[in-house]
Amino acid sequence: MKIHIAFILVFLLYYIHSVKSLKCYTCSCTEDDADTSCLDNLGAKEGDITDCDKKYCILVRIDYKDPRGKLQSISRNCVDKPAYIHEVIEDETHIGYFTACKSDLCNDGNGHINSSSGETGVFGDK
Repeated sequence: MKIHIAFILVFLLYYIHSVKSLKCYTCSCTEDDADTSCLDNLGAKEGDITDCDKKYCILVRIDYKDPRGKLQSISRNCVDKPAYIHEVIEDETHIGYFTACKSDLCNDGNGHINSSSGETGVFGDK
């Protein structure tokens, strides 16, 4: 009986140790922030990479329509259920780029995605 319990404990410890968490970039910045490392220097600051207990890494970029391509904000995080997997949403003044992925550090890149073709490099980087 003791051997059986010991075997179960060893198996459980192995299983818990073998479960790998998803690594995601977690940071944000807006147009007014002096520190833009979340946009152009990922991983530069301690804490920019998080071992997440969630299912997806996400990247949300919001640009102004005028001037076109001017960053309003960018956010990288991890979630269990993203609002969008791969979507570009526009209103009168902004364009929002929403992307979710499931591999380590996959929420890199500048956040732009091509809405017409649905193609991306790394989140739209060509």
